[in-house]
Amino acid sequence: MELKFRLTEEDYINYNIEHAKRSPSIRKSILFQRLMGPAVFIIAPFVVAKYSEIPLWYWITLFGITTIVWLVFYPKYANWEMKTRLKKMMKEKNHESLLAERTLILTQDGITEESPGEKSSIIWEKIVSLEETEDYIHVYISPVEAHVIPKRVFKDQQSQSLFIEYINEHISSDKRI
Repeated sequence: MELKFRLTEEDYINYNIEHAKRSPSIRKSILFQRLMGPAVFIIAPFVVAKYSEIPLWYWITLFGITTIVWLVFYPKYANWEMKTRLKKMMKEKNHESLLAERTLILTQDGITEESPGEKSSIIWEKIVSLEETEDYIHVYISPVEAHVIPKRVFKDQQSQSLFIEYINEHISSDKRI
């Protein structure tokens, strides 16, 4: 089975965001950041009121509202910040090989990916996992690296299902979708 496709900058960014959402260490870091803001906002009214002539209830109300806004919008801000940094990183260096047309070949032995100037192969036993999102299929070849296959490259749902089925037949059951 063979697929020819080209990843876009958006595909690359979406993969990294999706990977971050599934990474326990990144999720823990974002949770810590999400909770540290409110921790500061709970202490701040008492500190500010001590040096201000404005009553404590005012500061508690102000910082309470700020805490609620922070808790609600921080995840969206974190996603926006990650997208912004990834876009900036993509502009800083030449990433043509990431966005070049590639061919993914599935054989009895494993998966081979070919792109201009590069060719890599991995045997089925080394596949870490197969994961599916709304728009992508990720074939993880290490805990932090995957073949990213946009679902738009399949001509129809049946060819996409056959692709997933073929991979599932060749990897162990704990790694399947």
